[in-house]
Amino acid sequence: MGTPAIGTLGKLAIDVSTVTSITDFDGASTQLEFLSEELRYTESQAYNNGIRGTRSRVAERCRIAQGVVSGSIVLHPTPVELDVLFPLILGSAEVADSFTLAETIPEFGVLVERITRRFVYTGCRVSRATFSGTQGQPITLRLDIEGETEVITNTSWPGTIPAIDSGSPYIFSDTTFSLSADASAAEVRSFEITIDNGLITDRFMNSVTRTTIPSADRIVSLNMTVPYTADEVDLHKQALAGAGGSLTLTNGNTSTVFTFGNLKTDPAVSPVIGSRGSEILLGLQMRAYKTGSTMELAVTHDSTT
Repeated sequence: MGTPAIGTLGKLAIDVSTVTSITDFDGASTQLEFLSEELRYTESQAYNNGIRGTRSRVAERCRIAQGVVSGSIVLHPTPVELDVLFPLILGSAEVADSFTLAETIPEFGVLVERITRRFVYTGCRVSRATFSGTQGQPITLRLDIEGETEVITNTSWPGTIPAIDSGSPYIFSDTTFSLSADASAAEVRSFEITIDNGLITDRFMNSVTRTTIPSADRIVSLNMTVPYTADEVDLHKQALAGAGGSLTLTNGNTSTVFTFGNLKTDPAVSPVIGSRGSEILLGLQMRAYKTGSTMELAVTHDSTT
């Protein structure tokens, strides 16, 4: 009888170099504390379903058709961890605490300790990153990842990977925001920032696994739920021209500022009365656009405590 593999003992690390095996994870890699992961390799078969005088299917006619690496990692990131993750999400390296959008998304490797075996995922890219916050909870980051191959190994977890960062994650009360469409608005019940990198995920060419995963589009969005009072009334049915905005997370000396070039509400949805005793809230679904030379999103991030 085997020993149960319990998630408590799991580990996860990423490495921004070109990873091919577990030996590529070392002191330059980053170990992350995570809430859950669903990164997996899914293999499909092709069967030649020809006519051969019987209803039976013949085993020798099966071939492996495609293998897809896809899934997500969910975590409460610390400011130090975000220094590593922002270049993978936005595409550019840090320049004096600033991260900008790039036209290409870098690849990285992921190592997951699943107790019974270690799993290495190569050629990974961030398909979508979602930062979310709601009252009374830590800020959550969900990374949706697309990759190329999976390597399963019995080799032990490398002893040279640095320890998990001991810093504090952001919590929802660290949030402030500014929307030019209504400067008096200051309170928020929840928010969600999504950076969708528009990856092309069906490029296998003459290969069982993906040969590359290019990016073809990018959609940045900001969704918020705010009170519906005189301070927020101008946020409903905003002018088509749109307006700038920012959302800031601050914990002591550490801070992260998401600055949006031009935000447009799409769709604009009216507030409603949900019940006799409930507060009337306004839901905002906004997309960010580039305006002039100002990109749709820029991040200023100071991880120094």
